[in-house]
Amino acid sequence: MEITFISILDLTPAACIKYTSGSIEDILGYDSNEVVNKSLWDFLHPDELSFARQIHSQSVSHDMAAGLSYFQIKHQLGYWVGVECVFNVVYDVLVASTSIYKRGSRSHQKRATDAPVVRRLFSQSQFDPRYNMLAYISSKFSRVPRSPSHEPRAALFLNRFTRSSNIIYATRGVANVLGLRPADLVSKSFYYCIEECCLHGAVRCIESAKSNDTVAYLRFCFRNPLQDDNGTGDRTGYGSECQDQDEEEDDDEMQYEDCLDSQNPLDKCNITTNTDLSRSRTNIQPRTTTTTNNNRQRIEVEAVVSCSSDGLVVILRRALAPIPPPFEKPGYPVHAKIASSHLLGPLILQSQRYSATPAASNHCQYHAPPLGLKRGS
Repeated sequence: MEITFISILDLTPAACIKYTSGSIEDILGYDSNEVVNKSLWDFLHPDELSFARQIHSQSVSHDMAAGLSYFQIKHQLGYWVGVECVFNVVYDVLVASTSIYKRGSRSHQKRATDAPVVRRLFSQSQFDPRYNMLAYISSKFSRVPRSPSHEPRAALFLNRFTRSSNIIYATRGVANVLGLRPADLVSKSFYYCIEECCLHGAVRCIESAKSNDTVAYLRFCFRNPLQDDNGTGDRTGYGSECQDQDEEEDDDEMQYEDCLDSQNPLDKCNITTNTDLSRSRTNIQPRTTTTTNNNRQRIEVEAVVSCSSDGLVVILRRALAPIPPPFEKPGYPVHAKIASSHLLGPLILQSQRYSATPAASNHCQYHAPPLGLKRGS
């Protein structure tokens, strides 16, 4: 496991640091209190400052998720450290996981491969022009917000050192995404928040991200951890196994949480802990969902999972309708046999023959020549 620290920045042009986890001392030599409330630009190499500002501005304006960048950051002793940063915009903050960049490292190569894939999956939002077209075809795409503000997202910090992956911190955005207050999720197993039908894939995804220190994409149906499956009994399967293990891991987990709590006050960046919410309740009211004994309204969620030495970072949002994959061009005219005349068959053959580019064929953009014209006329 490589050393990686978590940091939270605001979205202002100054990129003010609101929180850093304790592993920053292992990488950059700073104590957390030495960097909190300071601008990120104070620590970057002057030659990269303009480029870094541009990346920050574009990431904020486009609600970037699973972004991947490389910078040089000043160590406390004065020398420069090359780092790799995986970052996500989470409504009103930017959450980043930063590690020392080592050329040729297996984990860095895997993140460089996985991050663009996850980013494309998670960026199917109002900024994707295909949604504007699909909104006219099906109403399920019309729920994409047209507001220029950032889409509702939430961040969870999970304890990576327990198999149950207990939730340590939750941002207030969970009220808008999941309809629950942060206090309802903190200390619960993350797997208790996943429907049984999605549980196996979620466990495999999380464990793979932990073992490879990489970025992962997860899509699942959310389960309210405050409710039993049948209203009375305990949940079976992986969740109950996690509950048994939780009893054995309570002591270690309490020490782990106390260590993180002593490092930084998280209330400055809208991060909520159990202790914080026991003293005061937020004014945000959770969304209500209609439930019955046999059927509950399901909330489908998309997530980006990234790893750090101090925990797993899970970025959540309400799942958008997936865009259909590009149409694969058939090897023969599939409609030629049912054509009522000889016109349809040649037209399809021509459209396939005169595809402009491979990229055009991937997006179903077939360009047939006008009727009556031959190639080159």
